[in-house]
Amino acid sequence: MTEHDVQLLKDNDQKIVRLRLTDGEVVTAKVLFVSESEQDVIVDLLSSTNITRYPKDDEQPAFQYRFRDIVTVEPIANNLGPTTAQ
Repeated sequence: MTEHDVQLLKDNDQKIVRLRLTDGEVVTAKVLFVSESEQDVIVDLLSSTNITRYPKDDEQPAFQYRFRDIVTVEPIANNLGPTTAQ
């Protein structure tokens, strides 16, 4: 993961991103917290190409990914915030 990817994570706090991991897994998740000092990101998992890796329960799961395990970060295009009627 590059410095640019770290910045993308920070710029997309509370937004949805696609993470490509070193093992080939592709994760779609909402960024909750980025820690440069800990070299990790905490996310709400939305989908994964390897869903069997994660425990199944009724709550939306939060997971930690180490920067070293992330190959690329891709913001999801329709990261639109709440809209207000005028």
